Amino acid sequence: MTDFSHWDGFLITAASTLANQLPIPGGIMSKGYYLKRRYDLSYTKFATSTVATFFCYFSVNGLIGVVALLYWRIVQGGEVPSVLFAAFGGMTASILVFWLPLERIRIPEKLRQLTHQAVDGWTTIGRARGLLSQLTVLQAGLVVLLSLRYWIAFHMLSQDVTLSQTLLFASASILTQLVSIAPGGLGVREAIVAATATVLGFDAATSIVAVSLDRLVITIMIVLTGWISIVILGKQIADAPVKEL
Repeated sequence: MTDFSHWDGFLITAASTLANQLPIPGGIMSKGYYLKRRYDLSYTKFATSTVATFFCYFSVNGLIGVVALLYWRIVQGGEVPSVLFAAFGGMTASILVFWLPLERIRIPEKLRQLTHQAVDGWTTIGRARGLLSQLTVLQAGLVVLLSLRYWIAFHMLSQDVTLSQTLLFASASILTQLVSIAPGGLGVREAIVAATATVLGFDAATSIVAVSLDRLVITIMIVLTGWISIVILGKQIADAPVKEL
């Protein structure tokens, strides 16, 4: 995949984000299919790398949440509920799954297989020099952008929310990716942010409205960019040599 470009990455991301609005893991399926057809990337390598990447993102989000909580407590002098420290600390520690002695731990078989996939994917990612640091910086940037969106949405509803608080909302939003039943995590993200906001003393109903407002705007952008990307990617697949699936 040496000829994989940033433009292809943007197109795949836009198309898969649109596919994620379906009540199935459409984004992952479409991404894997495209990479197989155009770049002959095996489904196994794609799956393991995806699982490993999710654990990395999960841990990064947790670390950002912990830093935001520490900033709020030390610099702003706010009272931080211990449940939030425990939750974001647990998210941060999820990266340790790559070093667990799986052979000595009795865990459900499905969880063991998932963990093995994560470890295999971690090994694959580790072979690419600088890739892990790039993924970390990118994920951190995405969390900051999401927190800015939440900050704008809450202030549109006259809520005196700080950037450190919206960083917590954005960091917790990654839990949405654990649920693929609802289209685009509809209702799940709202519930996660509302629960976090309630612990911080905000009104749950107002928080749901703020997240829904953000969802409305971003969905319009997803539909526009997603459909354009699907058309372009479809043409690229049609022009690519047929590879055995």
